[in-house]
Amino acid sequence: MKRIVTGLSAAAAIITLALPAHAAQKPVDFRRTVFVPVAQKMLTLEAPKSMCFLDQATYAEDMLFQAFAGEVRQKSGQFLLAVFMDCNDLANSTGWDSPDGTLPNVGLVTWMNPAIGETTPLNRQDYLDMREASFLQYAANSADGLVPDKTVHRSENSVSLGMTGTVGSQTPQIKSTAMISTTALRHIPIEVTLRYTGTAPPALDKVYPLMDKFMAQQIALNK
Repeated sequence: MKRIVTGLSAAAAIITLALPAHAAQKPVDFRRTVFVPVAQKMLTLEAPKSMCFLDQATYAEDMLFQAFAGEVRQKSGQFLLAVFMDCNDLANSTGWDSPDGTLPNVGLVTWMNPAIGETTPLNRQDYLDMREASFLQYAANSADGLVPDKTVHRSENSVSLGMTGTVGSQTPQIKSTAMISTTALRHIPIEVTLRYTGTAPPALDKVYPLMDKFMAQQIALNK
């Protein structure tokens, strides 16, 4: 999984020129929940508070989704299931084409096939035990300039690693906080990437609880 975290920047940049202008919409028009067929099962995914999933039925958002999907496929071989962004930015087509180069806060949910396989025969705790052993190096390989945390964060539901630093060539450079996490939903191995950018992205000690809560919610929805 090489450079997925900062590779998100390329996807956002690619799509900027292709996005057509459209009238501002209310965030309520965008989805907080999606249903995704994976490995002959249907997963339910719910975005964090104030964030909404890209709607592939919308031309501009489908183009953005496909750009992210291409980055994920090229750099990790994984399959993109869903993308979520700030609801207000998404409703008004802002956030990914800011004049100061600031990229959107974004989350990706990917299916770890073929890296892990379509499904894992392991129960969730055994799967997390297996991933925890090598997750520090695995996640650090995607940092590409960001500084990984020194230790892996393990919860009952997931294994995570955060990283911080700067991205882009602007002066001053844009600060970024990112996190990669994995779990299994109904024996389907998934990975979640969160990335925040801007003048004051949240610190890792704030993002770990957010990721823990997000993963716990996905598990609760897919029992």
